[in-house]
Amino acid sequence: VRAALVEAALDLCRSERFSGLELRHNTGPRREQTAAGEMDRVNLVMPLEKTAEAQWNLVRAKVRNQCRKADREGLVLAPAQAPGLLEEFHRIFEINMRDLGSPVHSIGFFRAMAAALGPRLRFIVTRLEGRPVGGLVAIRYGLRVHVPWASALRAERNRCPNNQIYWEAIRWAIESGATGFDFGRSPVDGGTYRFKKGWGAEEETLDWQRFEPDGRSVLQKAGTDSRLLKQISALWTRLPVPVASVVGARVRRYFAN
Repeated sequence: VRAALVEAALDLCRSERFSGLELRHNTGPRREQTAAGEMDRVNLVMPLEKTAEAQWNLVRAKVRNQCRKADREGLVLAPAQAPGLLEEFHRIFEINMRDLGSPVHSIGFFRAMAAALGPRLRFIVTRLEGRPVGGLVAIRYGLRVHVPWASALRAERNRCPNNQIYWEAIRWAIESGATGFDFGRSPVDGGTYRFKKGWGAEEETLDWQRFEPDGRSVLQKAGTDSRLLKQISALWTRLPVPVASVVGARVRRYFAN
């Protein structure tokens, strides 16, 4: 079955003249990897307890204190059904992506996703004096809740908005009956890696493969060492946010997710 699916995908690559086929999965035989070809990123997933209270007791003291700090600093979670949460999240997200030097997904992309997924998707936003300062997208799929996008304004990060919105997403995951919380992938030992490990997340190996249209397997690595892309990224951070958002939404489709 696996071979038939791969061959059908390769047929599509050839008929549409795509440059190659990339598979991201955790099933099937793993390819042999050398030290130079190993992924420098891992996926981080946290097993969920039956209740929020039991989960809270497993969280490291430092992370619990940071959650409490967000409350002390006056951050307030927006009600789950409040109007405009998508727009508030995207306002933060586009600023953060510009600061990272990366094109942003258009707001239409998130609108389409929300329409398709309905109650299985939540925009979680925290505000400071009525102004959105942090937000994320949480998606329930199978027995897991995934958070593929999260952002907080840099000027407000010392108030710990990320801790508040992630804890709300974890609580929602438990209430929905999920058994796992997927924080997404991170570079090993990087800042986001340490943040996720602080919650109790465990590593999962990323099994990515890339094929030429003729079926030849080629080395696949997360990220890129392209000097040109690094230069473009540095220039991108200097663009005004409205310009970066409009241009980014047009070119984002040409970059890997």
